[in-house]
Amino acid sequence: MKRRSFSFLAFPILLAACGGMKPKPPPAEEEMDPYRPVMANRINAVVYSKRSKEQMLLDLGALGVSVGMKFVDFKAESKIDDWFGQESDFQPTRYTSLTCGLSPLVSPEGKIIGLYRNRKLIDGKMHEEMVLQREN
Repeated sequence: MKRRSFSFLAFPILLAACGGMKPKPPPAEEEMDPYRPVMANRINAVVYSKRSKEQMLLDLGALGVSVGMKFVDFKAESKIDDWFGQESDFQPTRYTSLTCGLSPLVSPEGKIIGLYRNRKLIDGKMHEEMVLQREN
């Protein structure tokens, strides 16, 4: 009988000291915005990562985004339709999207001539604006 009473006393104390050893629940997954195109999420995962500029450009190329392609084709393939920018007939136009962190610089002829990463706060960390071009 003594052993049983000892275990009834020791078990709650041990349980309180160890915190019950309950596994932590998995972190809640971020809900995906149903109105955000899938390609915007893929591009954001690349440009707001810890990759080098060269690796970002390679990964963007794998997604079908590269300097030299027509902006109209990029818009059609990516299905990102919220681009805005101050268009000019003489100077390149930098387009920005509310859903995509990539900001293409487009020539008056309609070709992408440069890529920028927009400034954005993600998970409490500020990602500064960055020009995405190969280092020479």
